[in-house]
Amino acid sequence: MKIDTILERTLILFLNAGFSKTNTDEISEFAGVSKRTLYKYFITKEKLIDAVISKLEERIRLDFEKILSDKEQDSLSKLYSVMKFVTENSSKISKTFFRDIELYRPDIYEKMKMTRRLRIKSLVGILKEGQKSGTIRSDIDPQFAIDCLVAAAEEVLKPTNLSEKEYGGKSAYQMLFQIIIEGIKNK
Repeated sequence: MKIDTILERTLILFLNAGFSKTNTDEISEFAGVSKRTLYKYFITKEKLIDAVISKLEERIRLDFEKILSDKEQDSLSKLYSVMKFVTENSSKISKTFFRDIELYRPDIYEKMKMTRRLRIKSLVGILKEGQKSGTIRSDIDPQFAIDCLVAAAEEVLKPTNLSEKEYGGKSAYQMLFQIIIEGIKNK
């Protein structure tokens, strides 16, 4: 139970303030444990960062799979649910956290980029499903549409790019999905 509490509290702290300038004193205080207890479970801050990221990735994976497997929604509704899910989750993450990952943990950044790419590519089936049902335009190649979304996401959503823009991650995700969905949707 204590390890989950530490991970949950640390995740909240990292999402809000990033991890590069957050020290173990702040982490143990926010998590409500002693530094000794913190080090009992996580020998280094790097190990704690890895565990927090793994917890975040697992939560996102489960929620994403739940949306895709929902038999109650048609394909267009699933796309909107994915858009809502991504924008709501990205609004909980500070620019500092994204920038910390890109600058200080390129290993995690590359893994997250690959995971995002695979998740987006998994939407091809939903587009094909939507074409069969008539909610998605039949004159669009689903793979090409998804490739465009992947390319745009990788460039527009780079943490260093977002930190220089007036819009944040939530707005960028929302606008990007909106442009793609409205472009492929049957009128």
